[in-house]
Parts: sequence; structure tokens; C-alpha cells
Amino acid sequence: MSVHYSKLSGRHTAILDQGVTAAQMTAALARYLPAEAPLVEAVTHVGAAMLIFQGAPDPQESDAPQDGEAT
Repeated sequence: MSVHYSKLSGRHTAILDQGVTAAQMTAALARYLPAEAPLVEAVTHVGAAMLIFQGAPDPQESDAPQDGEAT
């Protein structure tokens, strides 16, 4: 199982191979995803599944505080 994060969309994508156990999946998701991230899409193909969870996107550089601005 692998989990990837997109800074642009804020989405976490988990790729699961056939045979992964519920305990392995739960442990990996709990380790890498925020607890409040909702499942927004699920896709299966042959021996794998892709689960997509929505989180908050990272702030854009233009949204980041500039020197001297309050954080």
C-alpha cells in the first residue's frame, strides 16, 4: 500500500494491492491521512484499488505571509 499527497488539490491517494489486510490498510491510513479527511472517490482495476480522500490544499505562495506580516 502506498499513500501520495497532492499539494495542489489537497487530496491523498491510497493505492492498495490485492491481499492487503484491513489492519494494514487501517494502520497506513491512520498514519498518513488527517482523521477528518473524507473519502471522495474509489476506483478498482484488476488486482488493485485506489482510494482518494479530500484534505485541504496547501496555501499558495501568494497566500503565505510576507516578511513583516503577522502570521
